[in-house]
Amino acid sequence: MGCCYSVPDAPDVILPDPEGPSTFTCKKLGMFSDDYVVLADEQDPNSKWLFLNRQGGLFSGSLSIDLENFVRNNPDNPKKGEILWYVKFDSAPKYKREYDDDSSDDEFSDGGDYFSFLRHRRENHYAMKWKMISEMRIEPGKRPGGSYILKVKAKGTATRKVRYELNDEGQREKRYHDHERVKSVSYKMIQKSDGAEVDTWKIRGDLNRGRECHWENVLFDATENRGVNRVNTKPNCDPSLCLLVAHICATEYDIGAVKSNFRPQWERQKFYHETPWSG
Repeated sequence: MGCCYSVPDAPDVILPDPEGPSTFTCKKLGMFSDDYVVLADEQDPNSKWLFLNRQGGLFSGSLSIDLENFVRNNPDNPKKGEILWYVKFDSAPKYKREYDDDSSDDEFSDGGDYFSFLRHRRENHYAMKWKMISEMRIEPGKRPGGSYILKVKAKGTATRKVRYELNDEGQREKRYHDHERVKSVSYKMIQKSDGAEVDTWKIRGDLNRGRECHWENVLFDATENRGVNRVNTKPNCDPSLCLLVAHICATEYDIGAVKSNFRPQWERQKFYHETPWSG
């Protein structure tokens, strides 16, 4: 739950749990909160429908997100609604750097030497390719249905230029010019019981910068723009489940989150060796 923000009050009229194709608007509970309130009408801030309650941290190995309604009948926890679905992250995302090939063991292989690091002949100019792999469980609460696994993979590049530049006193200082880029983020959802695939989908990375992120698959059509997530669920699936999966894509594994969590760790790479100034 986000710092300094409490659980939202229940609305005067509690809407029934969603059924059939639905439209949701998810807005942050506050500027520094990680929780979202789900509205039935984007133009009406009082049309609270559901609550996305985030607990723990992504890199703590204990992150969970509960999708709750506003039916609060638990005397031991009077601000806790009924959980429709929840997601559990059993481990932190794994970032891998300086890889020579993209093996097929992560089930997203595109072959070749995509992850071989780039060798630059210019002194103090470095580059590498990296990937991120993550996996989480999606479990039913009060809603009927089985369990699912969502797998996420991202690909990107990182560059560093080391320059010796004059400061205000006319002395040379070593300065780092770093840049990280996300090429793409891929998603794959399977049934936990038998591994049957539900769907796979992908978004492009920084090449799409300046536009709203857009995800579409057999479950939902969703967009994210400046912290507001809009989700349209599709027929023949539980709209609550679709909403939770879309929320994960738009918050925990959108382009900005993947990039901000990546650390190149240049000094630990075996090919990294800075050339001192010799002017």
